[in-house]
Amino acid sequence: MLLRAADMLSLELGRSWIVGDRVGDIAAGRNAGLAGGLHVATGYGNDMAQRAGSLSLAGPAFATLAAPSVADVPAHIPLFT
Repeated sequence: MLLRAADMLSLELGRSWIVGDRVGDIAAGRNAGLAGGLHVATGYGNDMAQRAGSLSLAGPAFATLAAPSVADVPAHIPLFT
């Protein structure tokens, strides 16, 4: 889905981030070549195993962060750089 959206919208995946409440959301971003993933602690994100799993996906080419909610996205993701 991410690859199709990138194609349809001419997105630069290497400069894009995903926001999600499950480790699978963040893993999808990493697998698609995104710059990073932000795990939010809402919904399934309240589960500490989901948070830990999401944060464990960090690597040299993929950043992972955590935030309390989607409202915190602008403070964590470099939107206009």
